[in-house]
Amino acid sequence: MNRKYWNAFILCLLTFLLCMSSTGCDAVRNEEPLKICFIRNGDVWVMDEDGSNEMQLTYSGHDDNPSWSACGRYILFVRNVEGYEEIYLINNDGKNETRLTFTGEDENYFSPTWMPDGSGIVYGRRFTDTYYIGVMNKSGVTIKEFIASGVDSYIIGISVSPDSAKASYIWGASNIVGIMNLVNGVNYANQYGITNCYDITFAPHGEVIVYIDGYNPNIIHCYNLVLANTIDYTLPYILSFNSDLSFSPSGDKIVFVYNFNIYGYDIKTNQTNLIKVNGQQPCFIGKPR
Repeated sequence: MNRKYWNAFILCLLTFLLCMSSTGCDAVRNEEPLKICFIRNGDVWVMDEDGSNEMQLTYSGHDDNPSWSACGRYILFVRNVEGYEEIYLINNDGKNETRLTFTGEDENYFSPTWMPDGSGIVYGRRFTDTYYIGVMNKSGVTIKEFIASGVDSYIIGISVSPDSAKASYIWGASNIVGIMNLVNGVNYANQYGITNCYDITFAPHGEVIVYIDGYNPNIIHCYNLVLANTIDYTLPYILSFNSDLSFSPSGDKIVFVYNFNIYGYDIKTNQTNLIKVNGQQPCFIGKPR
């Protein structure tokens, strides 16, 4: 091969490998049938979106909060280890389970979720009653971390925007919607005036947060942060605090939990169907929580 073309080939190869190492994930998975990870009896399971082909991945009985990477290769989850909450990583086939965090006294990690561009993992951390939102790589090394709330002002339910630039969360005793800039740590708690909110997540496209509120617990609210308008979808169920909303990558399907069972909602057809009995915290492949 001509030296000039050989050098160009090597440069392209190095660029490709650098991109792969920085993102840690390949293209978003949108194949059919989609898959869903979920929790059953304290363990991580996966299944097809119709509830078939289920497979158990973990066997600790103490696992929670699964989040599937955009490429579909990895699943994050939280495990209670001797009274402390730690973040773990596992392959989508149940292999290579890896512990990412090692807490100290009065410290817990929670709500890990992938950045949709694959460049990192966003997490929550509580240390001596102060809450933080941070970003780590898939080896568990912290890249950055910001204070999200002070003493006695808890946060829950972290979700990341499609451009990986913002995190939404629920803050304080009034369940207020908070938004944090993941680049500089600027915090917009209560800027949007949304209270009594739970099960918050970002929709797959645009700056749209999706949540259920305690005043209308059978309505899914889709609020556009830029346009300040809302589109609502009414479900045939009165949802509880732990309804665990998750969107498909295309944004036309939602899974949620009602009475400890997993249901699907098709936005296009306005149809709801039971997917799996005895399941919680569903999360679509290709759509990090």
